[in-house]
Amino acid sequence: MIQNQFENNVKLSFSKTKSDVYYLFDQVQKLQKEVLNLKLDNKELKETITSLQNIQEYEVVASEKGKKLHNSSCVFAKKINPLNKLVFNSVYDGITSGYEVCDCLTN
Repeated sequence: MIQNQFENNVKLSFSKTKSDVYYLFDQVQKLQKEVLNLKLDNKELKETITSLQNIQEYEVVASEKGKKLHNSSCVFAKKINPLNKLVFNSVYDGITSGYEVCDCLTN
């Protein structure tokens, strides 16, 4: 009787362990996919920032009250009230300050 109970306990333990291993394997695969996606996103972001930095031959501006960065010659940049105008050293500085990039900076 004790032998049967012991065998049943061992079988149950192995069964639970097997289930746990399969679950963990699935979780690791999901995490690997997420890491790959993050690496791709990071690579694309770095390429975008690099290309924006390389083409910068103008002043990058934004409004304190706005959400977008502009080339200083952009029609929207010209409408910014001088009292609200922010000037950035680079597109990267503007992005890291929370501003989005206007189409004028990507064309």
